Amino acid sequence: MAGAANAINEGTTGICGFTGTAFTGTAATNHAVMVGGSTSSTLTNVGPTATAGQVLQSAGSSADPAFSTATYPVTTTVSQLLYSSATNVVAGLATANRAVVTTNSTGVPVVTALATDGQLIIGSTAGAPAAASLTAGTGITITPGSNSITIAASGGSFTAVTGQAFTATGAFTYTPTSGMKYVIVELVGGGGGSGGCAAGAFASGGGGSGGYARFILTAAQVGASLSGSVGAGGAGGASGGNNGNTGGSTTLATTAAWTAAGGVLSVLGANATAAGGVGGAVTTGTGTVLVTMTGGTGAPSYLTTAYLSGKGADSQLGFGGPSKFTISSQSAGEVGTGYGAGGGGSVSSGVGTAVAGAAGTNGIAIFTEFN
Repeated sequence: MAGAANAINEGTTGICGFTGTAFTGTAATNHAVMVGGSTSSTLTNVGPTATAGQVLQSAGSSADPAFSTATYPVTTTVSQLLYSSATNVVAGLATANRAVVTTNSTGVPVVTALATDGQLIIGSTAGAPAAASLTAGTGITITPGSNSITIAASGGSFTAVTGQAFTATGAFTYTPTSGMKYVIVELVGGGGGSGGCAAGAFASGGGGSGGYARFILTAAQVGASLSGSVGAGGAGGASGGNNGNTGGSTTLATTAAWTAAGGVLSVLGANATAAGGVGGAVTTGTGTVLVTMTGGTGAPSYLTTAYLSGKGADSQLGFGGPSKFTISSQSAGEVGTGYGAGGGGSVSSGVGTAVAGAAGTNGIAIFTEFN
């Protein structure tokens, strides 16, 4: 049977000699894809497309397939990511070992390798985030809050500088390290001393502990330097019926001054229960308050058939002197450990000799800097 040039002709045995439904002759188009038409007895051409890289896509069960608007690469490499590099253009993004995907200032994906242990991705307002190690002086902003510190990276990092601690009692001058931006300050007042006891059935209470303050100052609030003073622990009462002494206050002269008062003395041993000394209070000053705590109260003594002195109060940075127990002897008060703790009470039984109380421990001022 004759047919048009380049046409697929109808035959009684179907296409290419296979038994099947006969097709009406259809002229082929150069470089097109021929598909079944809208009826079972026709063929139709799809394409060709003048744009390289387009792919043939289904248009559903009721329409001819069609070439995509977007173009795709002919080949890809192992582990390569495909993304839209432009409108309707799909391209390959080269991968990298031990890397993260970020975007630049216009949203274009960027693969950034983290080639060094400890590196982080640091944001940038000018371009793609970059891999970097945290080092001092490159743009960390620390914003103090009421109960916390928020550290926000701005293209750099932060370092906590070795702090300064003042333990010697009396006046001191804090001079910040060069580059300091914020400093956390801790102040503890001196602990209170415990009372002494005369010979006989006596026991004294424990000394109170110093107040505690923790707060943040900015470089502007510190200025070139700040003066302050570390409170001494209160002396214990002398041997015999003598009260202890109140601890000294630890202070810092910011624009509005800070004071962590010393723990209060305990009274001398008496032939009845003797109260312990109360804790020192805190007066807040300039800066962002993190914690303020009144010092602890020393334990009272007990006098019954046995004799028990009061334990010195613990501070935030120290432990008060222990209590003492006796039935037929005596024991002087014992000094605590650390900073700002109260002295332990003294005790003397009915046949014991006179004994002295114990001193509280000295206060401290600590400065932890950030730059």
